[in-house]
Formats: sequence, structure tokens, C-alpha cells
Amino acid sequence: MRKRNAMIALAIAAIAAGVIVAVASSGGGGHARGSAARAKGEAARAGGRTEAQAAAAYLGLTTAELHRQLQSGHTLAQIADTTGGKSATGLVEALLSKRAAQLSAAVKAKKLSSASERRRLARLRRRLEAELERTPGYTDLPAAARYLGVSIAQLRADLRAGRSLAQIAAATPGKSATGLIDTRVSTREANLEAALASGKISRATESLLASSVRQRITSEVQRKPTP
Repeated sequence: MRKRNAMIALAIAAIAAGVIVAVASSGGGGHARGSAARAKGEAARAGGRTEAQAAAAYLGLTTAELHRQLQSGHTLAQIADTTGGKSATGLVEALLSKRAAQLSAAVKAKKLSSASERRRLARLRRRLEAELERTPGYTDLPAAARYLGVSIAQLRADLRAGRSLAQIAAATPGKSATGLIDTRVSTREANLEAALASGKISRATESLLASSVRQRITSEVQRKPTP
């Protein structure tokens, strides 16, 4: 239960981390990339609490109520869209508002161009929208859905019913847990190689992440959702 709760908290914390990394990484330079990596870890620990409070406040829920709904397997987007008078779009805007004000102030102070402001806000919006669609405890469900040949909605419903990704894959004709794992590992390794080639991560970071990819994905695929 403790591990599960940590994953739930990280699902919201990832929003803060994504926002900070998106802004920090746009500055360029090795020092900025190192600062971005440190900022991501700090955001996941400290910023996540603030983002959870902001999301809960917009939805008219306590953070405990929001966590309970996330534990049931719903995404933040689903929770927002089924809350009276709220929406996933509105939640994104609420989470973006503070950062948007900061960027606007930077433009007025002539520390940032209007074009850079637009690019950064667009990047932040994309990251937030992706986080709102993520099922807590699972990464890249769209890729799993594509491999299995089912809709994301169906895959999420199966997870909420208590079935693991491995069980879902085994029950899908022509598919298997091993095939799902291999597909996910290949995709993740390709993404790491692309990030290395573009200079977004160092060789040491790429090697460290690559060494644990299969183990992490295998654990995720085999893990049964907590009711």
C-alpha cells in the first residue's frame, strides 16, 4: 500500500516536474541540463504537493479525495471531466495559470520574447495534457494499447477490473506478456538513444536508465492494480 501511494503521489508530482524541466531545459547549455535534472527530482518531492493541492482545489476536492479517485484507476482527465462544472481543459488551464503569469511578467520586463513565451507555454500545455491522461502507476498506456490492438479506454477498464497488463496480453489472441514487454523495451531504448544523440542526456545517464529498462517494464506489466 505504501508503494502504491507513492506512485499515486508521483503521478501528480510528475506534473510539477514536467513543467520545471520543460522551462529549465529550454535555456540550453550543459549546466542548464544538469540544473533541470536536479529540478526534476526536487519538483517530484516538493512541487508535487503544491500541484496536488492546485488540482484538488480546482476540482473542489480534498487531496485525500483526489488520491482515492486516482487509486481507483481513473486519470486526472477522467476525474475532471466527470466533476460537475469542471473539465480536463479547465484543469490544465488552472495548473498553467501561475507559470503563464510568470512568463508574461518576464516578457514585460524584456527578459523573454513573446515568441519564446508562446513556445514555452505550448510545450508546458502538451506535457500537462499528457500527464492528465496517464493512469497512475503505469507509463505509456497508449503504446500498450497499440500493441494489444485495443482502445485505451478498454485497457483502462481492464486495469480497473483488477487485471494486470500481463493477464490482459495473455488473454488477447496473438499477443503475450513477453511480446508486450519486448515491444515496450525496444521503444524505450530507442527513445533513450534518440535523447543521447540529441544531447538531451549524457552517455552515463543513458547507460544507467537502459540498464534497468527491462526490469522496470517487466514489473509494471506483471503488477496487478490495487483495487
